[in-house]
Amino acid sequence: MPYNSYNKHYTNYRKLRKIPRRNLYKTAYESITGTNISFDYEKTKEDTELTQYRWEVAKTKAIIAFLEDKKKYYDKLLLYPIAISSMPTTYFYTRTRTDSNSECGFSPIEEYHHRKSVLERYQAAIDSWAVWEKEKIGDIRMWNGEVNYYRRNMKNYKEKVRKEYEYMTSGEGHNYYLNELVIEKSLDIHEQMFGERLYYSEIQKQKAARITKQRQAIVKDIRELKRGVQNVYNCMSSNSSQKPYYEGDATKIISSMRKTSKLIKDLEQDLVYFKEAFASEWGKNTVLSAFGNTVEEISKKNPYLEKRILWESLLEDTRVIYNNIIERIGSLEQHLESLGTEEEFVAQQKKRYKLFRQRYERKKEIKRNIEDRKEAKTDQEELNRATALLEQIKKTGYGHDHLSSKGEEKYFYAEFDEAKKAEINMFNQDGRRLDLYAKEISVPYTKWDKKSRRREDRNQSTSGYFHRSFRELKEQKK
Repeated sequence: MPYNSYNKHYTNYRKLRKIPRRNLYKTAYESITGTNISFDYEKTKEDTELTQYRWEVAKTKAIIAFLEDKKKYYDKLLLYPIAISSMPTTYFYTRTRTDSNSECGFSPIEEYHHRKSVLERYQAAIDSWAVWEKEKIGDIRMWNGEVNYYRRNMKNYKEKVRKEYEYMTSGEGHNYYLNELVIEKSLDIHEQMFGERLYYSEIQKQKAARITKQRQAIVKDIRELKRGVQNVYNCMSSNSSQKPYYEGDATKIISSMRKTSKLIKDLEQDLVYFKEAFASEWGKNTVLSAFGNTVEEISKKNPYLEKRILWESLLEDTRVIYNNIIERIGSLEQHLESLGTEEEFVAQQKKRYKLFRQRYERKKEIKRNIEDRKEAKTDQEELNRATALLEQIKKTGYGHDHLSSKGEEKYFYAEFDEAKKAEINMFNQDGRRLDLYAKEISVPYTKWDKKSRRREDRNQSTSGYFHRSFRELKEQKK
């Protein structure tokens, strides 16, 4: 039956159109960072294909959101690799209980934290919202229209927990959280570069302190030299007959001052080179900083140039991951765009079902045509067999299965004259008196019926004559 005469609704074909089922887990593995990402999606019982579409969209969006967050982290690592100082501590609440301190009105139970890290506040916000997100509060209005203050206060408290969660996961607090992670990662490189896990500002302070210490030492020498010179001057200006005498070794002090002066210049130049290779200035309350100069801008005689190049090489793995994340986000966004909206998917789905119906009906039609041609060949073979058998019966007189009362097959005469002649001959030979009667004989065969799609019984018939004895006629009459 052609497709254009078929009016069945397309949803009836969902049982025929076998869509491969997949195990739709609520976690997805992200290969770049090796992380399992959790997400949720809306299911439909009637349409597994739509469920798979929603699952694919939710999974793709969850991975994109995760990689966008990781991109910010690696972006900070590359742009601000120097950990200047530690993050300031903060205070916050842990709100993982939904019961109340009071029965008459909602009074939250919460744990106060003071002087804790941003990492701890971030985790506390996630833990608190994980509990309160599932809390069903209900309508704050009672049946008589009055306000249910317990529920109202509870609802306001839930909103406070939600705002803290959003602040720490997508707001400014999340930026502080990423800074804390970058600082921890950068300190690992500091330890490799400088031999100690110190903040950059502390290292500069140590270098400046060495200069100050040497300046204080040279001041001490100057004072000691001045004191000896003063004694000589006092002796020369008095009326004493004693010769002026300098206590101590002035030459040694002057030599020490020269060495200290040179050391101060070396330390000052070292600090200049140090700042040139890494960073010289940063703003107030800055915790992360970028390199002050590129490698090309650093002087070739700078002793810290090799360390700076080594530092850049240590960031290479981070740069590779960052570029992979950008490339992965781009491919996922293209994939998400190719999925389209749900409305577009439903429209495409209808087109696919229509195309499936057309193909299905066409395949059925082709299959029927092939079956009809095959059965037509069998029909001809069956008809030829029946015709040949009739011809054989006409020729030999036997093979028709028409029996006498004794169970013997009678002789078949195709022509009346032939049967009448045989009757006369038998009477003349042995005096047998036979009754001649006409009878139709048939040969069964099968024929293919296109409507019922099965073979049905048919008969190929011909008329002829048989002889019947009077005894058989007598038995028939009884």
